[in-house]
Amino acid sequence: MSQFFSYIYGLLFQLITIPIRANNAFCLIYLCGPILVTAYVFSRTNTFKWGNFLKFLFPDRFYRHKENLVNLGMLCLNVVLRYIDHTSVPVVVAILLKKQLIDNFDIPVGLLSQFSEESVGYLFYATGTLIILLVRELGFYIFHYLSHNVDFLFEFHKVHHSSVAFTPISVMREHPIEFFFRKWVMGICEGVAYVLFFILFGQKLQISTIFGVSSYVFLFYITYYHLLHSHVWLKFGGVWDYILNSPAHHQIHHSTNKEHWDKNYGGLFVIYDYIFGTLCIPPEKIDNLQFGLNGDEEKQYSSFAANMTLPLIKIAKNFR
Repeated sequence: MSQFFSYIYGLLFQLITIPIRANNAFCLIYLCGPILVTAYVFSRTNTFKWGNFLKFLFPDRFYRHKENLVNLGMLCLNVVLRYIDHTSVPVVVAILLKKQLIDNFDIPVGLLSQFSEESVGYLFYATGTLIILLVRELGFYIFHYLSHNVDFLFEFHKVHHSSVAFTPISVMREHPIEFFFRKWVMGICEGVAYVLFFILFGQKLQISTIFGVSSYVFLFYITYYHLLHSHVWLKFGGVWDYILNSPAHHQIHHSTNKEHWDKNYGGLFVIYDYIFGTLCIPPEKIDNLQFGLNGDEEKQYSSFAANMTLPLIKIAKNFR
């Protein structure tokens, strides 16, 4: 019984400390940058006044929408899933793959061992960070592409796309099955990268971190991550439109306009969208952009229970 209460205490601690834990996207420190970026966007077309800015920052049509209660429930569910599931997919994949490739087939290790951590210093960490960044982005692209183009996976992904009132917590609209699917697809890609890095350098892949969080994730969070699911129309322009997934890119992805369907699958980057032909460069301005599903289907996902059960019900009907 004491173990049970200890488990519950640990879960409640995870929920209560969300605003102060750097490994959670909703840590308060990560809200500062997006607010400053929003202030910049607002000041480009308006005379800055605090009252007007706050109305722009927190539009009533989004922040008073009833779906936010569902999104808060999804946020709590996401924390619970992360707390329950301690499986490190990349480690599992790396161990299995290492056994098959290195132990069974006697593949030589350390082909580029001259570029070890001891010889190149911080470049070793920079290289590892870049590799993991590109590999995780590829994993996310694969997951996202499959979620849109495999019918039964799209039923789960509809939960996320049923959001019509974009706020930062809209990112939490994710069915538990999709949570695990994403984790495993990205984890498999990352595990393969770990093994290949070990074969090449003879050492464990290392990445640079800030406050215990990978440096690229920290920089992404503290700048504009929370604007991806927002009403703030921001694109970076020039060559960056082909590299970074801006808020405008992701709003295009969520658009109900048919010409925007199945575009901009990237997470942090849109490099793979460019490579595989799914990139849609957002215009400088866009009017009346609507979010949701085709034909007002999003109205079916108005409750927490509906978001959990509808994908399963629809899949069952389609397989009859």
